[in-house]
Amino acid sequence: MTKQNNGWISVDETLPEFPGYYLVFCPYWANSICSVEFDLDLGDFLEYADEITHWQPLPKPPKE
Repeated sequence: MTKQNNGWISVDETLPEFPGYYLVFCPYWANSICSVEFDLDLGDFLEYADEITHWQPLPKPPKE
């Protein structure tokens, strides 16, 4: 993660290594940031895969 990208990783650079939910960015959506599931067997996001430009791991939940 760099300060320049605020933790966002381009899908052109790499995809997640593990299955699960990730924050994704799609500039075409009204709400451009949401959570989408990544399927390791498929090797892509289960929804809107062709519209997602960047992703990042979900933050850890609050402790309190």
